[in-house]
Amino acid sequence: KKEIDYIKSVYYKAAELSIKFENGEIPKRVTHNDTKLSNILFDKDTDKSVCLIDLDTVMPGTLVYDFGEGLRMGVTTAKEDEIDLSKIKVDINRFEAYTEGFLSEVKDSLNEYELKYLAFGAKIMTLECGIRFLDDYLDGDQYFRVTKEKHNLVCIY
Repeated sequence: KKEIDYIKSVYYKAAELSIKFENGEIPKRVTHNDTKLSNILFDKDTDKSVCLIDLDTVMPGTLVYDFGEGLRMGVTTAKEDEIDLSKIKVDINRFEAYTEGFLSEVKDSLNEYELKYLAFGAKIMTLECGIRFLDDYLDGDQYFRVTKEKHNLVCIY
């Protein structure tokens, strides 16, 4: 109940972005929808990126979500499923590097709402993942691999 009440208390924030997307203020684009480092193939000799992988998630969406998911995964100092919350911090240097790199490639094609909501995308994607962890916990931990009791429940925060 505590977790569901929390989600209900912040849901309106996510709805704001969804409304802007649905009414066209944030444009529909081709998006990956699982933007994380492990979905980029790197050349073993040069460490340069070669291509995106895990393309089953590609579909119409908003770059705000792609940016937010990459940011969520890329700027924290701990694993995604870390249960010791004291180990989870945001590395501001990673945040700045990720944002600068992203904007250097797409800034001129983004509209004012996309620019406004980019960083907010990380909050939305964190909330979405929390909801998914909670749903999986309530469904008996069927989707995400768990190694500890209540692992998915801890991960929603």
